[in-house]
Amino acid sequence: MNEQYISLLEHLNTPQEVINCATGKTASPTIIWEAPAETYVFPPALIPIWSDSSPPAYIGIWKHWFSDRGQTIVEYNLEGCRVSEIARNYEQMFCIVILCALMCKEEIDSNIQLFAELTGIKNIERINLLLEEGVDNAKSYVLLEEFSKETPLASISHLDNYSGDFPSPLSSCKYENCSEYEFSLDYDWSNKKLPLWCTKHSRKQLFQTLLEKDDMQGAWLTLNSTGWSISDSKKAIKSLVQKTEDSGFKILAEAWLKSADKMFGGY
Repeated sequence: MNEQYISLLEHLNTPQEVINCATGKTASPTIIWEAPAETYVFPPALIPIWSDSSPPAYIGIWKHWFSDRGQTIVEYNLEGCRVSEIARNYEQMFCIVILCALMCKEEIDSNIQLFAELTGIKNIERINLLLEEGVDNAKSYVLLEEFSKETPLASISHLDNYSGDFPSPLSSCKYENCSEYEFSLDYDWSNKKLPLWCTKHSRKQLFQTLLEKDDMQGAWLTLNSTGWSISDSKKAIKSLVQKTEDSGFKILAEAWLKSADKMFGGY
């Protein structure tokens, strides 16, 4: 992770516990999720915290600019070309990393204990008991107190109980406020009217059309959809910077552009 992302996290008033994880100052308790995050390929809406190398994936903050939507925490798997909302607050995020560590190690070791202490998680015994009982999927996380409220979409068993902003066939959120990456391939969207950036429109052409109409949110969501080359996406985010006075977005753009210099292909 480059220094600009740390500046962005600070600008967003991110808790120091999260920043310490992103920089690697607080060591990950598992070799699966490592920090600082490696640079593979990811859309600008993702602020990486940890990365996995095989297959390439991230856990990070998912933030939409030019939008009233709040930020959330996702897992982004490059092969799947989708993001999954795995947590809606940092406590849940820390618990998930501890769960991953316990699945690998099958015991609470000193690294897990230290991580829990540094991130403020006090129920590692309960988390470990959940695994000992043979419950190890995201839907079961609601058995933990941290997931009983603000339950993320990945842990929801009945979609009509979900209160977040990620799209599902039963969610009340407006699809036009969502990017293509958020529309899970596990659901059938065939009878739903999805935004233009989820169709076969040329991303570059649609982005330019929306930008000319001063539809900053639509342009941003188009930029955070599949079908972009790195070179075109770099030009696109620079054109958004020219049309906004949002200092936070300018930090984000600088951070992503620096990472994009190391990316290959597209997303």
